[in-house]
Formats: sequence, C-alpha cells, structure tokens
Amino acid sequence: MKKTFYTITLVSALAFSGGALASSVDADMHGVCMKDGTNTDTECSCAVDLVKSKMAAEDYTLLHAMATTEEGSDARNSMLASLHATPEKMEAMGESFSAIAGEMKSKCNVTVNNSGDEG
Repeated sequence: MKKTFYTITLVSALAFSGGALASSVDADMHGVCMKDGTNTDTECSCAVDLVKSKMAAEDYTLLHAMATTEEGSDARNSMLASLHATPEKMEAMGESFSAIAGEMKSKCNVTVNNSGDEG
C-alpha cells in the first residue's frame, strides 16, 4: 500500500511540475513576443495559442529554448543538449515555425521576428 501511495504521489508531482513548466514556457514565449513594442498583449496571446496549436510539443519546446537564450551561450547549449536537439530537429522546428509565421501575422496581427534559426 505504501508503494502504491508513493507512486501516485510521484505521478501527481510530475503532472503538476509538467503543467507548471508548460505554463512557464507559454509565459516565456509571450514575453519574447512582447519584447517587440509593436505587439500587444492580445496579439501575443493569440500568437502563443496559434503556435501551440500548430506545432508539435517537441518543436514548441525547442522553439522556446531557441527564443529565450542567446546564440552560442552556455544556457542555450545546455538546453539544446537536454532536448537532444540535433541539427535536423532544429531545422524541422524552424520549418514548422516558418510555415505558420504568415498565419500569425494575418490572424494575430503580430510582428514575427524570424532571423534564420532564431525562430
């Protein structure tokens, strides 16, 4: 009985932390969008929702890592390593994001700053 309780507690804790992480990722992406002064809170919320609905979770997480870290930084390298981000995965994520960039501009009226691999 004790083992069952521990397992349930562990699974619940992981589910909670996963939910908190997802919420944090969403907030981070919203913040990145808001750094462009031409974007409004509503437009950025729309853009985050659109990206989440159109991109696979793995791509969205990789996009977050790329958008919230400096190119060549230890933080970025660490995040990419933890995500097992191969050049192929990064290219696929970039293509996935590029495919919806136009939709973000038209549906959300958001400015999309997509410079190369930065997403």
